[in-house]
Amino acid sequence: MKLKLFVLALFALLFTGCLGSSGGPGTAELGVYLTQTAFPSLSLQALGAEEIREVWVSMAKVTARINGQWVTLLELPADAGEINLKELLFRAQLLGATSIPAGKLSEIRFELRENQAGGHLYNYLVFADGRIEPLKLPSRELKPELNLVIARDSAVELVFDVNLDYFAERGSGGYTVNPRKALRFLDSYWQEFASLSATIELPPGLGEILTVELKLLRVGDQHPIWSAELQDGVLSFQVTSLPAGEYTLEAAVKLADLATLTFSSGPFHLEGGTNKQIVLGSRGK
Repeated sequence: MKLKLFVLALFALLFTGCLGSSGGPGTAELGVYLTQTAFPSLSLQALGAEEIREVWVSMAKVTARINGQWVTLLELPADAGEINLKELLFRAQLLGATSIPAGKLSEIRFELRENQAGGHLYNYLVFADGRIEPLKLPSRELKPELNLVIARDSAVELVFDVNLDYFAERGSGGYTVNPRKALRFLDSYWQEFASLSATIELPPGLGEILTVELKLLRVGDQHPIWSAELQDGVLSFQVTSLPAGEYTLEAAVKLADLATLTFSSGPFHLEGGTNKQIVLGSRGK
């Protein structure tokens, strides 16, 4: 829904801008996204011989140097800024949209809220056993490299890839975020990555006795990169930020505790910049 509203806002602003533009430098419309396009390495799962289940950060502000001047792009309230980064795998999340001066954007900063000593933790790790460890961030800012020119009356979407390995670097004093490597700007995100969407609806009543589990696998990998389960007789999903390649989609349908039927689609090829729709089974009448 956020994305649809953002697109409508861009259209309205660009349309009015074209009718009433002046001779000045002008403005552009900007959206800022976070996503995760790859699994973290085994090192993230092996720290302390425990699995890290959640990686929480609290984004407070996004600023950028535009035409040599620092400009505030976004200010996020505490509830909107809290993000479990592990939930961004193959999903692009819009942090916010704004209007900015056109020109050269040479630096960008993501400011995190500061953990309170002996008090509230805004940035932290949650382990498999429920243990919580604070995340430390030098200067409270993430500083990915970015250098581009934004044209007047344009609509720009900045997408940053989360690297969880650099969000949980272990040192002698605990876990520290690497401010330079934790985020990476994806220059051609919408052209390089694909998405997959589908909806499965069971006939009335069957949802009470059936369970359905879907798994998406990249050809050559044993472990699924995404999975979902039927909820209230309907299963709808969209997976984004998928690298181009060969995939299979598998489903397991279980009738109470009596029998299990498995079926699949693929292998099929996903190309960057496209959305593929897959149908498994039939829609109830």
